[in-house]
Amino acid sequence: MLHKDEGIILRNISFKNTSIVTHIYTKKSGNLSFVIKGYKKSKLSGSIESGYLVSFVYYKREYQDMGIIKEANIISPFFQLRKNSDKLKILFSILYILEHSPKSLPLWNITLKTLNFIENKDNIYVFAYFLLYFYYIEGIFPVIEKCSVCGKKDIRYFSITKNGTVCNEHKSEEDIEINEWFNVFLKIYSGKISDIKESSYNFLIDVLIKYGEFHLGDWVSHLRNILPSIISQ
Repeated sequence: MLHKDEGIILRNISFKNTSIVTHIYTKKSGNLSFVIKGYKKSKLSGSIESGYLVSFVYYKREYQDMGIIKEANIISPFFQLRKNSDKLKILFSILYILEHSPKSLPLWNITLKTLNFIENKDNIYVFAYFLLYFYYIEGIFPVIEKCSVCGKKDIRYFSITKNGTVCNEHKSEEDIEINEWFNVFLKIYSGKISDIKESSYNFLIDVLIKYGEFHLGDWVSHLRNILPSIISQ
């Protein structure tokens, strides 16, 4: 049966010398995999590249694990984004998250908004907003307005293991003191991503990655290998 969809190319893997298996995050069905036979010499060559937004037609039976792409057209290659190394690493970080998220389908709109924003503006701080939205979809968004243990409003620390902010009474030795980095958290959470201090943003990203590692698994730690080197290790 033929289907038509839009998707973002996540990655390609060589298959039997002349063919590839491509993994695509699709608008209608989430993550799907496809075989493109004789890719290098096919009319699809050049249109199925990591990070490209494409419209495509494919054939797939219900019981098959992989479909076959019949035609594809580039909607956006995000050329401007690719000219900046930090923006490019943000792109690949988003692709990595989409590939590993079991709930990737609801991320379609925020993914396009984020990539279009980075494509057209000189601002990479929007990635933190994407990451927070991703945590919301995964059901692990942290408590940020009260103590996650007792509910008190007098919050002083952020606890990765206790799922958010805590008061002085319930803090642990490993909890992180709330200061300027948390103000950046609240600012980005409210959708304000300008006039942000870079060092505080980098610390925030480090905290968010640690939070993801604890709640989603070690795969999140690989983001440290993709993101710009300015992110604290």
